[in-house]
Amino acid sequence: MKEQIESISHLEVNKVAIHGKKLKIKNTNTEIILSKNQKKLLLCLMKKINEKRVIIEIIWGEGGCNTNEMNYHQLIYKTRKKLVNKGIPEDFIMTIPRYGLCLNMGFVHQNTNEQAWLNKSNFSDSEVTE
Repeated sequence: MKEQIESISHLEVNKVAIHGKKLKIKNTNTEIILSKNQKKLLLCLMKKINEKRVIIEIIWGEGGCNTNEMNYHQLIYKTRKKLVNKGIPEDFIMTIPRYGLCLNMGFVHQNTNEQAWLNKSNFSDSEVTE
């Protein structure tokens, strides 16, 4: 499975695409350069590989559990931070307690006319209604 993820250079799932080391959100100007491990993490999630143990094995292989566990949490933190800095909601990557992660399918399948997550940044706080 690790080799399958590492060999992917292009993958699209609805409005989310990975081209090389770039994450692209279709119908927006959002394009994010990913690290090698960030790309592997997002490819896993796009391919519905959600279990923490499997994700760790794909990204770092089998090895020191404590080190890989810390690397896993650090990778998630840095990836979320990078995405949020580009206007993508923090819950784009969702934690499944005691299991792993998944992509926020509401965002992934969101109709292109319903881009409230992006449009909110274009308005002042007084103009945004929830």
